[in-house]
Amino acid sequence: MRESLIPQSLYSAKYSDHEVGFNCCQPDEPDLKFSYIPWVNSKRASVVEIRLPKLGWKAWLAWAIALTVAAAFVSISSPLSARLLCIGLALSAVVLLVKFRGRQFGKTLLVLWAAFALFPAFEMRTVSEERDFLAALKVTSGPEYLSYIRENVDDSVVRQAMLSLDPDTLESLQKELEAQREASTLAQRQSAEQEELDQLRIESPQDWLAKVEELRPEQHADILEAAPAQIERLEAEARQLPATDLDGNLRIYTLLLSLRPNSENYIERLEYYRQAVEKRDWEAAHCSTGYPEDLAGQEAIHFVKQSLRAPATAKFPFPVRGIYQGDCTFVVSSYVDAENAFGASVRSNYQAHLLRQQGGWGLISLEMN
Repeated sequence: MRESLIPQSLYSAKYSDHEVGFNCCQPDEPDLKFSYIPWVNSKRASVVEIRLPKLGWKAWLAWAIALTVAAAFVSISSPLSARLLCIGLALSAVVLLVKFRGRQFGKTLLVLWAAFALFPAFEMRTVSEERDFLAALKVTSGPEYLSYIRENVDDSVVRQAMLSLDPDTLESLQKELEAQREASTLAQRQSAEQEELDQLRIESPQDWLAKVEELRPEQHADILEAAPAQIERLEAEARQLPATDLDGNLRIYTLLLSLRPNSENYIERLEYYRQAVEKRDWEAAHCSTGYPEDLAGQEAIHFVKQSLRAPATAKFPFPVRGIYQGDCTFVVSSYVDAENAFGASVRSNYQAHLLRQQGGWGLISLEMN
């Protein structure tokens, strides 16, 4: 062996007339020597002792992780290669245990690592093993055989085994599964279309009929045919509903407008009930829940100060709270001590009627005495 082929940083050479040996370990590690007879055409036998760089536990760990990833990818197409990789992974874990036995490395973890690496190595089957397994299963239990194929027909090893064992059954099962996939895809698409149409009918009923015509022409023709009778029924239902039933009227006029999108009457009624429902929901969220009475008291103080001659001298009791009267109106009754035009402190009683709106608070009336 020529020295020029080996970097100086990787070896130290000794020569003798006997053998050629490789020492791959550091002084504090077990010696592993490999001896062999030199080439026949060599006139003089030599001993070359090569000292390889020391591999730390991080390098071995990286090697084991690389084997794990490789086994995962290879197992998809080649169980035999994956089996060999798993065995190599288990051996890497054993090397880590032996080589770094003096370190607190987590020996339990490494033992489990080696065990779990070997487990899939013996669980995975090659194509020939899978074919033998399927042949035996077909003889012993036909229903279980078909069930196993249905569950694992996407596995490449199972498909290859079935191609040589029972190609007709494989083809029929693949056609059956493909039909099921197509039916499932169609059902999902129809469900998504129906959700889109339902949402559109609520948010924009004027555009609903055109969308139905675009997505489902057959259904659109049936809707137009049944529309007059349905409109008559909905109008009769709307006449029986009281005007205070906001949700009921909103639902009916939404349906009516979706069936007759150019009706000005339906557009006006729908807009009216939409605004009424929005106002009711806003009032429920801002006027009857939370602490609107405290806000009413603070707003009343603001309006009272505007009517005083010396608002900077005003002193109010604490707390000042309003009383909810319904329809987002509040009544605040309290008193204020403030200086009059002559500089004397005078107590005045007041009663303020306030209205809370989406744009803010409004003063309905203010009485002071």
